[in-house]
Amino acid sequence: MKINLTKGWLVFSNTHYEKLKGILQSTVYWFFLLFLMITNSSSRAEVAPVITAAYSNAPGMAVIAYQHPGSDGVESFRLDQEGVGTRFTSAHLSDTFTVLGLQPDTSYQFQICAVYSDGSVVECSETSIRTRKPQETLPAQVAPEVRYVKSTENSVTVGWGNVGDYKKLLVRVEDERGNSDQRDVRPVGFEEFTFPNMRPGARYKLLVKGCGDPRYPSCGPWSKGDWVTTAGASRCKSGFVWREAYSGDVVCVTPESRDQAVADNAAALSRIAPCRAGFTPRKTVPGDNICVTPAARNLAVKEKELNPERSTFLECARLAVDRSRYPNPAPCKPGFVHRLAAANDHVCVPPEARQRVIQENAAHSENKGVNICIDGYVWRLATPSDLVCVKPEIRKQTATENATAASRVEP
Repeated sequence: MKINLTKGWLVFSNTHYEKLKGILQSTVYWFFLLFLMITNSSSRAEVAPVITAAYSNAPGMAVIAYQHPGSDGVESFRLDQEGVGTRFTSAHLSDTFTVLGLQPDTSYQFQICAVYSDGSVVECSETSIRTRKPQETLPAQVAPEVRYVKSTENSVTVGWGNVGDYKKLLVRVEDERGNSDQRDVRPVGFEEFTFPNMRPGARYKLLVKGCGDPRYPSCGPWSKGDWVTTAGASRCKSGFVWREAYSGDVVCVTPESRDQAVADNAAALSRIAPCRAGFTPRKTVPGDNICVTPAARNLAVKEKELNPERSTFLECARLAVDRSRYPNPAPCKPGFVHRLAAANDHVCVPPEARQRVIQENAAHSENKGVNICIDGYVWRLATPSDLVCVKPEIRKQTATENATAASRVEP
């Protein structure tokens, strides 16, 4: 290379010229690559939807779910079925399509595609689903076979067979009045069941049904019902029925008398005196049914009247700024204690009064009523152990029925 400083220009040799040409070409090439990178970064990213679920939960149904990260230019997503075409479209980046009307136990091909705003489809995801087989049609459940029913004077028995796949049996007995009893029985090792405490001479219907067959969601049907009559009791003449004042009472009476016996039995508890003669419930607080003398009850009432003078409640209420912060219960004044006749009894009394209450509570078992009728009622005595409280005229009627029982029975 020659340099002429006076004329201000450079003279390059051929060798240097070739070197400079190579440098310029390389620079243009890298600038072009940079331009392509910038251009491509602003174009759409072609990403296929991701199928997150594909299954069949019924013989004619297929379910396909997808997700997509989102790309510039993606406008919607569509589900295509092979041989059918587009079934559904969605504008959401994640969604679930449910396809109905398919054939059971058949394979189907589906694809989910991203659709761009210009209508082009570049990326799709494919899946195959086989629909479920048709559900097996199960035969109707049948009741276990009742093979026999039998009875004694006070019991009835039912025997069965052919329990199939039942894991449990329900055995039921019903009488003609609608009363019933039901028991759970495991069929393994049992072929019959006996109900005790039945009435002599009564008719009972016995039924059986099975439960627990793993193929069915519920129990099977009841058997048709087989009737059996207990032995040992005679039948009443026309116009009379068993009194049934107690279990096994087969004295024949008029229907009105039996209804009276039922009503008296239902009201029995309400007619028992809570305390024996000479005692009364204390009632210091609701639920306090401790039996005490009338004098002790009057004393408890007087103590409650004196409580405002013996408790700090009024002082606490007057001085407290925040009423929710009252002591509860309020303390007693010096020289007094809470009576505690019951857990919620906070009447303030002298210490000796609390001791009296403790003694009253301890003596309650001796003072409470035991089969003692309230005023105006007496024991019925249909049998010597029948202590149901009834009006005196009902006890007299019961005694007459017992005396005339033989004349009201069929020979």
